[in-house]
Amino acid sequence: MRRLLMLTTALPLGFTLSGCDNSKAATETNLARAIQGYEKEHPGDLCGDFYGVKLSPVGTDFDPDTVEKSGLGAYETLQRLGYVTVEKFQPPLLGAEPVLQVKPTQKFNDEIGIAAGDRVHSCYGTFTFKNVKEIVEHTNSAEVKAAVNQQTTAAWTKNPELVQLFDFKAPASEGTRTYFMVLEGNNWMVKAVRP
Repeated sequence: MRRLLMLTTALPLGFTLSGCDNSKAATETNLARAIQGYEKEHPGDLCGDFYGVKLSPVGTDFDPDTVEKSGLGAYETLQRLGYVTVEKFQPPLLGAEPVLQVKPTQKFNDEIGIAAGDRVHSCYGTFTFKNVKEIVEHTNSAEVKAAVNQQTTAAWTKNPELVQLFDFKAPASEGTRTYFMVLEGNNWMVKAVRP
């Protein structure tokens, strides 16, 4: 009788223990834990490309006569704030007229982003994981659509002149991101994050 009693009490305990530690399952808890661990090592940058609607491409050349008649417009503001330089440049072509070249400064690259043509690529804030919204599970991988808190933190986004100049629209305080995850051993790992 004593032996039978020991067996019946041991069985439910064994089932309970095995059910507790299932880190391989693509559950909301396991995936959220993996995302939070990843975030500690890789804080999220809120980045984007936006158009400088009121700007011609940074790096463009201006005819001095045009500048004399209409000015440099928005570039004068950027020059005053130390974000671009305006230099006289003599093209290496016979008979070519000198032009004014507008170039982004290191301050532009460090504080605003990279100007490419009429677009500016900028990492202007941060995002942090909030909660899991949807899980699409594959064999040993998962795509996790999650709500994130978004915050614009770059100093230039607090300058009304620059915000207007770049026609920059701050994102909503809450957004979504998709975390691409794989199961490695017994743990879920984030491999990429996309908007």
